[in-house]
Amino acid sequence: MNSINPTNPKNLKLFDFESEEELKQLNWECHKWFELSEENATSGKYALRVTLPPGQYPGIDFEKIKSDWSGFSFLRMDVFNPDNEKVDFHIRIDDDKSSVEYCTRFDIDFNLKPGMNHLSISTDSIRTNIHHRPLNLNRIERMMVFISNNRKQRELYIDNIRLE
Repeated sequence: MNSINPTNPKNLKLFDFESEEELKQLNWECHKWFELSEENATSGKYALRVTLPPGQYPGIDFEKIKSDWSGFSFLRMDVFNPDNEKVDFHIRIDDDKSSVEYCTRFDIDFNLKPGMNHLSISTDSIRTNIHHRPLNLNRIERMMVFISNNRKQRELYIDNIRLE
């Protein structure tokens, strides 16, 4: 949930997947895609096990994400890839001025190696794709993670999405 870590008030948990309640904050295309799992958790007892089918953009839309990211230096998350091959993992972030147009939002790709991956994005780098306007960190409206042009069913484990 959106709670501040009492040991470091400069950290903010966005999603830690410790309860079924958190799953209600995700855009559900099909309920069996997402479930809590004790495997590959990096914070708390559970991680989110995601099963993505083949498709153009299968992933997760974090609909109820905390909107004020100001005052934080990094967005971080842990992603475990149980496959023996690398996976291209995409993160999209929108602010209140973003639209469906690619040029008005922030997009970044990570090449997930097999095993645990600790992803980090500097909030200073969160700018629109074309004109490089800084996104309004006071008004983040959406975050999505997905695999573009996914050719086979894939499983990933996501945990500890946070601002630091």
